[in-house]
Amino acid sequence: MFCCQINAQDLLSANKTIDSLIDICRNSKRSAAERLFLARKAQGIASLIDVDSITLKVGRTLALMHLDNDDLDSYVRVNSQNLELATRISDSFSISAASANLGSYYRLVQQNDTAFYFLNNALKYYGTNEYSLSKATTFYIIADIQHVAKIYDGAEVDAIKSLEIINEIEQTENALDLASSVYNLLAIISKDIGEFEQAIEYYNKSIDIAKRMENGYINIVYARNNIANTYRSLGNFDRSLYILNNLKSEKGNYIALDSSFYGTILNNIALTKVASGNFDYDEIVATYKEAENISLEYEYPNGALNALLDLSDLYLQFEQYDSVMKYASESLKMATEFSSNEAKQRALMLLSEVTPGEQG
Repeated sequence: MFCCQINAQDLLSANKTIDSLIDICRNSKRSAAERLFLARKAQGIASLIDVDSITLKVGRTLALMHLDNDDLDSYVRVNSQNLELATRISDSFSISAASANLGSYYRLVQQNDTAFYFLNNALKYYGTNEYSLSKATTFYIIADIQHVAKIYDGAEVDAIKSLEIINEIEQTENALDLASSVYNLLAIISKDIGEFEQAIEYYNKSIDIAKRMENGYINIVYARNNIANTYRSLGNFDRSLYILNNLKSEKGNYIALDSSFYGTILNNIALTKVASGNFDYDEIVATYKEAENISLEYEYPNGALNALLDLSDLYLQFEQYDSVMKYASESLKMATEFSSNEAKQRALMLLSEVTPGEQG
């Protein structure tokens, strides 16, 4: 019925069919593959009727279905197409949605300059008085990027803007999850600038919010790990190790939620023991290597990098220069592969310690 020029009745019927398909796509009880199939079916109908607003509506759903199926290339492609069309017809809502999605993706792959460009573009098209989860998320990711760049004042300002928006919207599971994450980020910022007691206060706020969530356990676990790290920075090694060892014993509770996190805990236990000065050398070397292997097994390159770099620091402390060269070089290669500039700089600094005048 869509050949030639479509009439109003057929357009209404097609739009209802598309809306029904989109509603089914939102049903998480159906498989990701089935929902992607239905989104593509909606896209096929949308392409026949060729109405820009409907094309964009379907495109937003199709992009999310690609994301649910872990097809990031298609997620980026569809969002890019949406952004191009939305810009052409000056659809502010669709511009902000596509830009925010692309910004989130580029932050995920640590292309932070590109991420900041798209996220900042999204902010331009949100309503001035708009209070939405999407806008709050955009401010949060921008704050996260600024924190990585060590722009602490800007990061704190944008994190607080995110919280202000969250406080004005319905306290859904996603909103609570974001609020917990924002407080966690504020805590990390405070820790980085030496305000350790403030950091612990923010971490506890993150935990309090996570306790209101249906599935907030992993947020609580992350915050407890961060509190342990803060106590290490304060020199309270016993309290830090007490928390970390409790987390180690809870492995069975979080392993299904974050398989790589056990490696993070092992690495932090080793770091804390080394910082305390009370440790067994062979045990610490073995712990760092186990942390690295777990991170690699579960495809968490940042965890593997941290373990390799911390191990290199230990070897440097004990003047094992060949081992420093080996593990710092491995770290540099991995950091370059995964575009981790901070890790790359740290690896270069370690190499400069053992090859003065040649690296850096």
